[in-house]
Amino acid sequence: MKKLNKKNNIMKKLNKKIGSLLMIGFLILSCSKDGANGVDGKNGIDGKNGIDGVDGIDGIDGVDGTVGPQGETGNANVSTFSFSIYYQNWGTATNIGGNEYYRPWVIDPSVINNMNIASLFNEGWLILAYAKMRDTTISTNYFWKSLPNTWFVNNANPQNAYTVKMRLIIERNQFGIGLLDANNLSGNIAAEKIPRKIEVKMIFIKPFLNVSGKSATSLKANEIEREKILAQIEAAGVNVNDYDATMAYFNALR
Repeated sequence: MKKLNKKNNIMKKLNKKIGSLLMIGFLILSCSKDGANGVDGKNGIDGKNGIDGVDGIDGIDGVDGTVGPQGETGNANVSTFSFSIYYQNWGTATNIGGNEYYRPWVIDPSVINNMNIASLFNEGWLILAYAKMRDTTISTNYFWKSLPNTWFVNNANPQNAYTVKMRLIIERNQFGIGLLDANNLSGNIAAEKIPRKIEVKMIFIKPFLNVSGKSATSLKANEIEREKILAQIEAAGVNVNDYDATMAYFNALR
C-alpha cells in the first residue's frame, strides 16, 4: 500500500513538471516577435555579356530618286583644266635663251590628268593657256589673258611701277614668270613682286589627223595639223586669245 502511494506521488510530481514545461514553452512562443530586417548586402559583380545574336535580315531598298537634268554636252576632242599657282611655288630664275630669264613653275602632271604637254605638242595638239593674276597690286582689269602676256603693276605709285610677263614654256613642261625690262625682255623678278595667286586655265585640242584615226608622220605634218585647227577657229570668227569665246566654240565645259 505504501509503495502504491509513493508511486502515485512520483507521477503527480512528474505531471506537474511536464505541465510547467509546456506552459513555459507556450508562453515563449506566444511572446516572441521577429526582429528588424538587417541592412542589405552589396550587389554582386555583373556577369559577362552574352554573345551577340545573329544580324537581322536587311530591309527593302528605298525608292530611287528622280533623275537630275542632263549636263552640258562636252567635246571629246577638247580637254580643259583649271588650277592656281601661288607665289611661293615659283622656282629660281633660269635663262631660257635670248637673254631672257624666268622663274619656272613645273606643271604638276596631276593637274592636267597626267598629260605631257611637250609630247602632245609634238604630236600636233593645239595647247592654249590663259591666266588671271589675282593681286591687289595688279592695275589692269581682272580677266583671262592668253599666254604669253604681260600685266602692268602700278602699285599706286608710278615711280615703282613694273610689268610682269608670264608665258607657257611647252618644251620644258612649265610656266615662266619674269620682270619685263626696258628692252621688252624678261628678267629675274624678286619674290615680293610676284602676284600672290595666279589662276590658270589650259585647253588641249586633238589634231584632226589623230581624230580621224590616222597618225601624223612628222613634226612638219603635226605643225600643219595645228594650223588647221587655228584656221578652223578663226574661220568661225573666234579669237583664240578670248578664253570664253574659244570654250563656247568647242562646246566644252567651263
